[in-house]
Amino acid sequence: MTTETDLTAAFARTLPFALDPFQREAFDALARGHSVLVAAPTGAGKTLVADYAAFRAMATGRKLAYTTPIKALSNQKYRQLVGQYGAEYVGIVTGDTSVNRDAPLLVMTTEILRNLLVVARDPLEDIGYVVVDEIHFLADRERGVVWEETLISCPRHVQLVCLSATISNAREVAGWLSAVHGPTELVRHDERPVPLEDYLWHDGEIQLIRDATGRRVRLFPEVGVPDAERRDRRARERGRRYEERARRPPADEPPGAPALVARLRERGFLPAIYFRFGRRSAEDLAWSIVDSGMLPPLAERRPDAAGAIEDAMARTLQDMDDDTRALHAVQDLVRLLPHGIAYHHAGLIHPLKVLVEGLFAAGRLDVVVATSTLAMGLHLPARSVVIGELKKFNGSSFEPLTATEYRQMTGRAGRRGIDTMGAAVLVPFSYLPFEETFRRMSGEPEPLRSAFELRYNTLLNTYRPEDEERILYLLENNLAEYHRRLNERVPGRGGAKERRRGLRSRLYAMLDVLSAERLLDRTGDLKIKGQVARHIFNPWEIAVVQVLLDGSLAGLEPAEAAEVMSLFIPSKFAPPDRGGGRGGEGGRGGYDARQLRHSRSRALTSREEIEATIEATVARLRGREGRHGIELTPEWARPEHGFVGAWCGHGLLGELVEAFGAPAGDALGLLGQTLDLIDQGTHALADVFGPDDHHVDVLRRAAEALSRGGKLERLLGL
Repeated sequence: MTTETDLTAAFARTLPFALDPFQREAFDALARGHSVLVAAPTGAGKTLVADYAAFRAMATGRKLAYTTPIKALSNQKYRQLVGQYGAEYVGIVTGDTSVNRDAPLLVMTTEILRNLLVVARDPLEDIGYVVVDEIHFLADRERGVVWEETLISCPRHVQLVCLSATISNAREVAGWLSAVHGPTELVRHDERPVPLEDYLWHDGEIQLIRDATGRRVRLFPEVGVPDAERRDRRARERGRRYEERARRPPADEPPGAPALVARLRERGFLPAIYFRFGRRSAEDLAWSIVDSGMLPPLAERRPDAAGAIEDAMARTLQDMDDDTRALHAVQDLVRLLPHGIAYHHAGLIHPLKVLVEGLFAAGRLDVVVATSTLAMGLHLPARSVVIGELKKFNGSSFEPLTATEYRQMTGRAGRRGIDTMGAAVLVPFSYLPFEETFRRMSGEPEPLRSAFELRYNTLLNTYRPEDEERILYLLENNLAEYHRRLNERVPGRGGAKERRRGLRSRLYAMLDVLSAERLLDRTGDLKIKGQVARHIFNPWEIAVVQVLLDGSLAGLEPAEAAEVMSLFIPSKFAPPDRGGGRGGEGGRGGYDARQLRHSRSRALTSREEIEATIEATVARLRGREGRHGIELTPEWARPEHGFVGAWCGHGLLGELVEAFGAPAGDALGLLGQTLDLIDQGTHALADVFGPDDHHVDVLRRAAEALSRGGKLERLLGL
């Protein structure tokens, strides 16, 4: 009979390195039948605990569900598990992909598991373990509620393996998990696998701020303080007349990033990830490094890397059609990569992201200039990271980086088993006092806070008149409520009763709105609209259902139906320029806007009627919510671009991004989200009316028009 000690020993023998004490602590907790919350720095090896859970599942005949916040992580984990256990034992389910979904090891996005638990009410009887990667996503304002609903709804027989970056209130989160799910042990590890030194790029040199022990080596009180900067500049000018400088004269120093990268090379700090938070600035900075000539040609320095890059590019281009190969970003990276430099951001198409990530992970590139998306989840360690901006747009304003963001990005610095030290190099901002900013960034990470908010979709899937306690349990046991109870100044039954009364009042307000919109009947049972709406996950789900059920789509061509569904996907696209292009990506000539007008002219009246229906539905909803003192439905802005219909017409991405002035990655994001919403609508209508319903067929043909023979899925990496 296999013992727990045997299982751990067998797993350890598959590793090329010894287990860390915190990993063994987590293994022991799982052996006791408990769930675990593992909070550790990026690169510390916390995912090994999830790998051990997969090993246990395979060894004991139990299944494991591995959830991730983004499809890129799902795909990465799927490939890893297939490499370890074989394709027959591993499956993947995302919004667009379903492969071997009965496999014992199943990778999925967190939304998929949430829908299994909340929509399908799946008891997960055959699941023994659920890995929740990046659990700190529950603080995300838009998607965090998905994590909380998943964790609260997960059956107690399932052992949770929750992985988190370092958070200051990890003990509180573990306590909440114990309360809503079952015994959960906190395994906290604060030590980085590779020690980190912090540097400042100042006066043309990389200067040490803090050593690997945490000791401040030098203060920079004048940096980022305008008056002090002016005084310092005058002092330097005087000093140049009378003193010899140890460093090279300023005239010999190329400004900005190229000089910094040259210093990184001199110090042995390559490969590096250089963070810039704007897509265009990331691209421009990458080219500035190449154009400066500061780095010798890669073919001279590292001929093996140059050859590997050429081979990888050839394989990637071979899988593209002529239209995709002509995209500006494709042509741009084809010219850039042979220099050992690349950029990476959300505006790239999936094959380019995979190409850059693969080359960097293999050690072929010297520098990748990236937005913060590269800091999230993907295992891409470097010798050093450069924080090229100390302020970041948070959705409403530019604010200094938080301690959590700083730790997430600097967690990439230092390759375990390769480097003895990682380096983080900070580039100061002229009007941002550096010392104050660094103290905040290098302090304790921010506590994890709940973003939970009850939504109509959850209510439609959870509420039953005879089981009101089920929805009240969700309202009373999210992380925000747990935190409130911990910090309640005057505990007692009176306060709890008053709080429950308030939660029940909000519940009844939402039920009144749903009843008025005829999604529920007077007894609280779902009507036809409610049965369809429970499958729709969109900010305007009730308006979506209105369009699906009122016959609006019946007379439309597939491309027109797809464009109608895109009306519910927020985007910043503008109509194409009749003169031929808006400075986008294509570079292959203009797009004739008359083609778009012709494709829409026949359905123009129907389109206007549908838009009027959406506007009226949203306005009516917001009015009802306002009268009940709640605000759940966002305002709806009428899109004017027509991008999705144009794509369905000819599927030439290069021409479209040129015409609409949109990055290819954003264009594919709009198309992918539209496809996902169409799939939701197809499933909803088939579930209520059967698979042969006419409207189901309309949506299926719309999905086929969007797919363009599988081209969209290939570009999205599905």
